[in-house]
Amino acid sequence: MKRSTIIRTAAGMGIAAVLLTTVTGVANAAPGNGGPNGGPVGSLVQNGTITRAQADAVKTALEALKAGKTDKLASLVSNGTITQAQADAIKAAGKGSVPTLVSNGTITQSQAAALKAAHDAAYAAQEAARDAALNGLVSSGTLTSTQADAINTAIEAKQEAKQAARQGARQNGTPPVRPSARPSTAPSAS
Repeated sequence: MKRSTIIRTAAGMGIAAVLLTTVTGVANAAPGNGGPNGGPVGSLVQNGTITRAQADAVKTALEALKAGKTDKLASLVSNGTITQAQADAIKAAGKGSVPTLVSNGTITQSQAAALKAAHDAAYAAQEAARDAALNGLVSSGTLTSTQADAINTAIEAKQEAKQAARQGARQNGTPPVRPSARPSTAPSAS
């Protein structure tokens, strides 16, 4: 499906605001958030690709996208795609639980498809919003286009690593582990 069709579909379903939910993870990838290097943007400060001031500007721009964040499940409830009870069941079951919820009859295959469409639309809208925010920083002279590209690449790599971890967990039945999670360095109590 074309990117513009996805975005229009999302708006038609009342889901365009969902992008702000998924942007949360992107803004949290900025310096000072997650991982030993401060996330993907923080690692770019450490390796000299961008300065701390530039990283702070990126964080501010991406956090501004979160201001109107909404819950995609609430949007699906408000447009009648799912009931509040189903939304509560989806939240309680957690990420990756949709196939189980379909097999046990909590939601239909059609509703699962609507959830996936909402997620896909949110992801496409998230990318467009992030690109617009970074392009604004390039236009203002805060970043070069090379730096903006490096930021996009770093954020996308982190998102892909998270997705791969979730997919691997689904395949082997274990809980997903965050890619940035490190083993504890505390001495064991043996």
